[in-house]
Amino acid sequence: RGSGGDNEAWQENTNLAYEYETRLQKEFGNAYKKWNEEYGGIDYVTGHSLGGNLAQFGVIKYGDDKVKCTAYDSPGFSQAFIEGHADGIVNRKDQIKMIAASTDYVNVLNKQITDNTEYIDIDDELCHPQNSHKSTKLLDSALINENGDFKENKKCKQNLLVKYFGKI
Repeated sequence: RGSGGDNEAWQENTNLAYEYETRLQKEFGNAYKKWNEEYGGIDYVTGHSLGGNLAQFGVIKYGDDKVKCTAYDSPGFSQAFIEGHADGIVNRKDQIKMIAASTDYVNVLNKQITDNTEYIDIDDELCHPQNSHKSTKLLDSALINENGDFKENKKCKQNLLVKYFGKI
């Protein structure tokens, strides 16, 4: 689950900007290790928003060479995290894919660790904050073909306004 309306979860999003590892990342890491032991490995992790950040965290810190991750509209990581987990990032960043609405404003926060990002046109021409970050908007059936992949005509470049906002 992402941040929703919970103030504590939104504080966690803020902590992502400067902490080496946040409280929720540590909690998720413990759960990831437990699941890995119980099930003899993890093949795939995914999440939206804060959940996408946690999924990437698990892959970088505790994953093996087989696990794959898809993060949807998730914020990135602090410089402290990137420097402290440089080896894990180099070894596993190609196992992570980011899928983001072209107008989403959350995935430009902090530093992303994967170069594999696919932007999707969610028909939100005005970059309305209420629509740009909704997982339901991103995963709308009108965007996905019968094989579960995003339709080619829905793939696009990142919205320029959002792109430049992320560079501020």
